[in-house]
Formats: sequence, structure tokens, C-alpha cells
Amino acid sequence: MRKKSTMGRMASIFLFTFFLLSVFFITWRSKHVDSNDSFASIEPQIPTIFVHGYKGTMRSFQHMLHRFEYDYRWGTKSMVIRVDRMGIVHISGTIPQNLKNPFIQIVFEENRTSIEETANSLKKAMRLLKENYSVDELYIVAHSMGGLVSTKYIEDTNNLKDYPIVRKMVVIGSPFQGIEQESYHKLNTGKAIIDLKPDSLALLEILNNRDQFSKKTKVLNIAGINPEYKDSDGVVSIQSALSARNIVPLENYHEIIVKDKLATHSGLHEHPKVDKYIGEFLWGYN
Repeated sequence: MRKKSTMGRMASIFLFTFFLLSVFFITWRSKHVDSNDSFASIEPQIPTIFVHGYKGTMRSFQHMLHRFEYDYRWGTKSMVIRVDRMGIVHISGTIPQNLKNPFIQIVFEENRTSIEETANSLKKAMRLLKENYSVDELYIVAHSMGGLVSTKYIEDTNNLKDYPIVRKMVVIGSPFQGIEQESYHKLNTGKAIIDLKPDSLALLEILNNRDQFSKKTKVLNIAGINPEYKDSDGVVSIQSALSARNIVPLENYHEIIVKDKLATHSGLHEHPKVDKYIGEFLWGYN
């Protein structure tokens, strides 16, 4: 009888010890789970908004978005926002829960209007994302005047709770000091052309409001130099493009100059190096 009693106690001790070890392992596992493990909790993904420039259309970021989604598999285009000529916002698609890097393309049908009016349209759209889709944070990829519009959005909405916070922004070939070429202004029309002239009131306003630029926003500024042109991408001078450093807090500012024959103003958002820099800066892809 004593032998059985002893064996029973040993079995109980073994089971109790095993139970304690199991609890310890589960607790440790929950605290130390690797981010790549399938059991890791999935945090809500931050959407990336693609903002075109002057005269931009749905085609402006079409090829870049296709590469990001299908060639690199960095994310998924899940929504298109269209702001019509009356300023009404139309949204197609959605942002599925836990979707990896949702891409959102915004298209302004009134694509020659002022920086302020375009920024107001962007604010309308971003407010709807906040209200209807619970988007609290976002990234921005912007080309040319889209970078100015996005910068104004950040300045105008800093510390306002009704709008998403821009955590990271990439601007590509954006003329922060305007476009100097007289031929460019002669060939193009619209309110935007007035704003894109050097020392315009719109550009001065963005510069003068630099203290309102969010200190929570990190910026990558990509500028181009094409050998066929002198210190420019054919439209925007390197000096104008890099003047973003006068607006963004230096601790949050990064700039890269792409120098080759592909670095034209319209070619920058089709450049493989630009793809690489965006992937690294926004999502950590090498």
C-alpha cells in the first residue's frame, strides 16, 4: 500500500510540475512571439495614399501601383477616391481589416486648380477616411504639385483630431520653390500655374507656415537630375525640389538625388531606384 501511495504522490507531483511548466511556456511565448510568426497578433495596417500632381489622372500612379502590388508584392490597392469637379468625394473599394499595406489612389478631376483648393479636396477625403474607415494614421506618396498639396494638408490639419496623422511622406520631384521655366508657364493653364511660379503667394504661405508642419511626420524627398538638363529633372530644378528642407524639421527629413537619364520629371515615379527608396522608407523592404 505504501508503494502505491508513494507512486501516486510522485505522479501528482509530476502532473503538477508539467502544468506549471506549460503555463510558464505559454506566458513566455505570448510575450516573446516573433513578429513573423503566424501566431503573432496582427496590428492594423497603415494605408498609403498616392497623390498625383498638376494635370494628374488615374494613370499617374497606375504603373507604380501595379509594380508595388504585383511585382514586389508590397501591398494591395484596395481603394480609389475620386473628387469630382463639384468637390464631391466618391469612394470605391474598402480597407479590409488586417490587409497588408493597403494602397489608396486619390484622383482630383479638377486637376489644374490651386494648391489650396486641391488641399481642401484632400482634406475632405482624408476626413471621410477617418470618420467612415477609422483611419487614424497614413502614409503619403506624392508627385510634383502633389507634394505641395500634401505638405499644406499636414500644416492645415496639424493637431486637429478630425483628420488622420501623416506618419511618413515621400515627395517626388516637388517644386517647393516653384518652376522657373517660362516655357512651362506659357504652355500650361489653370490656377495651379499661378501657384507654381517662384515666390507665389501659395508657396510663401507653405513656407511661412512651416512651424505648423507636424513633428510626427517623417519625410523622404526624392529629387532628380537628368544629364540632358542643368541641375534639374527637366521641369523642377534641384534647388526648388530640395527646398523642402526649409519646411520639414531636420530631424525628420531625408533627401535623395537620383542622377541618370531616366530621372525626368514624369519618369521619376517610373524609376526602379525610386521604387526601392520608397519600399525601404515606408515599409522596410530592401
